[in-house]
Amino acid sequence: RVNSYLGLSYRIKQVTLSGGVNGLWQNIQNNFKNTVTPLNTTLFHILPSFSLNWKQLSLQVNQSVNAPSINYLNPVPDSTNPFFIRYGNPALKPVKRTSFYVNNFIFLQNSGTSFNIYFGGNISDDDVVLSKTIDANGVQTTKPVNAGGAASFNVSLGFGKEFKRNQKFIFSFRVSPYGSYDRRKLLINNTVSNVTSYSVGPNVSLSLNWNDVIEMKPMYSPSISRTQYTDPSFENLKVMTHYLENELIIRWPKKIVWETNVGYRYNSQVAP
Repeated sequence: RVNSYLGLSYRIKQVTLSGGVNGLWQNIQNNFKNTVTPLNTTLFHILPSFSLNWKQLSLQVNQSVNAPSINYLNPVPDSTNPFFIRYGNPALKPVKRTSFYVNNFIFLQNSGTSFNIYFGGNISDDDVVLSKTIDANGVQTTKPVNAGGAASFNVSLGFGKEFKRNQKFIFSFRVSPYGSYDRRKLLINNTVSNVTSYSVGPNVSLSLNWNDVIEMKPMYSPSISRTQYTDPSFENLKVMTHYLENELIIRWPKKIVWETNVGYRYNSQVAP
């Protein structure tokens, strides 16, 4: 594996622009005990990248290539379990992924207020998915194959504020709503369909500090997740989760610190 990068950076007042290309050369040699012909592959890709920075705002776009896992290339099927047979695929292509994100953070020191926003995602070409078949006797077989159309995106916002009273009592809170989206291929018995997942929810956290002697940090994070299938053979899912956590720290007497942490998680799809 040889990786070479050529890039340029240019600054205009408070704006910094950077761009470049990455030359990635990979030579993969696989020798399996029960096969005569080794599986050797040479890959070469030109991968561009770009970034922009202005004050606390940053933006980045880049491409990457991941060679298939050795476990997926094995030409000898794994029939250790006769009811679940795993095949390899020596013809797998590497996964090419385009990634990006935009991030901004603002902190107003005079008021103790902070804001942040984040948006990022990945778009994959030739993503690796497991193609599954189930015969009349219930025997399952899986084989990794390349499939397009995979994408994932994440977005989050944040607002927080800190309150101080006589420098002894400090109270702060933060609210951070978020959302995620994921789309992938599903292959069952040679039927190709799409699986789409959504998740949204807020994170709410508090922090109370009295003279650095007693500190408490409660947090609550509910979320709603949905999974939708284009194949009518599968039932769409909706899951509601709740997560509560609290950390308590007591620094008393001197040189002794007491720490406790308790958490509770609820999932609507799990039986009590």
